[in-house]
Amino acid sequence: MEPSWMTQKLQEATDLQLIVLPCFIDATDRQVKDLVSAAREGLVSAVEEMLQRPQDPDQRTFVLENMVNELSCYQTPLGAACSHGHAEVARLLLFAGASHNCRSHPNRYDPVGATPLYLASKGGHAEVVRVLLEACADKNTASGMDALSPLLVATKNNRTEVAHVLLEGAADANKACGEDTPLVMAIMLDRVDITKLVD
Repeated sequence: MEPSWMTQKLQEATDLQLIVLPCFIDATDRQVKDLVSAAREGLVSAVEEMLQRPQDPDQRTFVLENMVNELSCYQTPLGAACSHGHAEVARLLLFAGASHNCRSHPNRYDPVGATPLYLASKGGHAEVVRVLLEACADKNTASGMDALSPLLVATKNNRTEVAHVLLEGAADANKACGEDTPLVMAIMLDRVDITKLVD
């Protein structure tokens, strides 16, 4: 005999909630490289089309920059978009489920990996920083080759607008990485505008 719950009929209309879990294809190396390359170049339509497969937005592939540095590593599409200042692509990837704190793969130049927020802050991409903060990216975690927080890397590279956006987003102006705080670094490097912001 069937249980009663299987044979009962609904007496009134009800809402049905469907939870859809991401189910990604097994992307080939070429597909992963294409997505990272399109994100790096800021090709919104191409990224959107590739995500329709659906393809995991957090898969990494090796990216070789013009000079060997921390950007020459296994990067995610979001990391590639953020390091090159493509806010619209970053938004699209975040909407598709990309992890806002997913680090690039560690390598000999960068033993801990870099977060997308670190990469955007270092590159001076204030709009991308804004997008990541809206997605609740961790604004105080040290990462990258220098093991600096986003505010410290912005200070080191004299990215005043980025420092302003980070401070508006409640980045910790007193967070030390090693011996330096943003204020100490700003004074040491004669970053007058940033010194005024963090003081």
